[in-house]
Amino acid sequence: MAYKAVIFDLDGTLVESLPGIASALNLALQEQGRNTYPTETIRTFIGDGSRALCQRAIPDQPSEVLDSLEAGFKKYYAEEWKTGTLVFDGVHALFTACQEADIRLAILSNKPHSFTVDIVHGLFPNTTFDEVMGQQEGITKKPAPDGTLLCIEKLNTSASDTVFVGDSTIDIETAKAAGTPSIAVTWGYHDQPQLIASGANAIADTMQQLTQLITQS
Repeated sequence: MAYKAVIFDLDGTLVESLPGIASALNLALQEQGRNTYPTETIRTFIGDGSRALCQRAIPDQPSEVLDSLEAGFKKYYAEEWKTGTLVFDGVHALFTACQEADIRLAILSNKPHSFTVDIVHGLFPNTTFDEVMGQQEGITKKPAPDGTLLCIEKLNTSASDTVFVGDSTIDIETAKAAGTPSIAVTWGYHDQPQLIASGANAIADTMQQLTQLITQS
């Protein structure tokens, strides 16, 4: 019997967002007269939200310096995501298969909420989601279970009937904290050995495998 609902991470799971994130961060760093980073280095900064992204770019800085860099990043990212975010092949077919199986959909990201909503609505205009949630005040970010539990409430399902899908160990830790099964995908920002060690319930190497794991569980 298939799951009744699925909660997806966004970056590295459904979309390749690294180009837009890297461009926006480097533009913000340049604006402050700081050194920039290669895109592959910035890949290792992703997963914990925009504040952590900036902290990793300029470690050991006071809050006001981080505030300034984060504001600059958000200013540039408002434009850079539009050309620097690509939908992974097979995602639209995955959504169609879920909807044909009456599996409800939600997205939970540590990306700032406004960007999460804009990207999802911009790239997936024909898909219905019961909830789209990004990082916001009052909700502790992943791996805390808060957002996942709110999504489950919106989906009107239970933790055992809902699977969490993500590309990082943070996503697997989130699923564990919320009491949901988890599927880790290997095409994102964390290496397969890390995902296996994290204790994911299943691993998907392709979008086709992921579709089968969700719809034929």
